[in-house]
Amino acid sequence: MELLIRFIVYGIVGLTIETFFRTIGITISKKKFLLEYPPLVMFPIYGISVFLFEPAHLFFLEKDFPLAIRLAIYVPGLYLIELLTGLLILRLTGRYVWYYGGKWQFAHLINFSYAPFWAVFLFFWEYLHTFMNLLFI
Repeated sequence: MELLIRFIVYGIVGLTIETFFRTIGITISKKKFLLEYPPLVMFPIYGISVFLFEPAHLFFLEKDFPLAIRLAIYVPGLYLIELLTGLLILRLTGRYVWYYGGKWQFAHLINFSYAPFWAVFLFFWEYLHTFMNLLFI
């Protein structure tokens, strides 16, 4: 039951952050999108953090990895998950759930220029994991 609750929390928090950043993107670009909200398929993508991120975070804490090293490992790991889930969704539906343009993108599914934002996100994700551990003990 605890895993399900954590999965749901990561999914909800992830969708909330996704909505916030999409809103900022629309505001800055001044584009009008009819359906520019995060699709529900993002919920399980954030939810899988309980199975992928949490064990990595616990391992890094146990081995006393410094924050810079943790982030240097987390960000490429996140890019790999973003690429694999994006490819899977594209393969299953024939559509992009997210689409990155510009010179720093790869396969239109990851954008390397977002690394600093992802690092901050993952730093926050560590705190979210720690907070949930405090709640469930």
